Amino acid sequence: MDGLTEGRATCAICPHGCRLAEGQTGLCHGRVAVGGEVVDANYGRVTALATVC
Repeated sequence: MDGLTEGRATCAICPHGCRLAEGQTGLCHGRVAVGGEVVDANYGRVTALATVC
């Protein structure tokens, strides 16, 4: 999921391939660089809610 190059973590989730500095979020706003790794910024949070009628 990541690779550390020049002090930046590279996200491999989508074709954007964001190179993130510490604390920076990717274009998707769903991933963030923490401790040299790319992690989910929204892990454990409700990101969508659907109701059934």
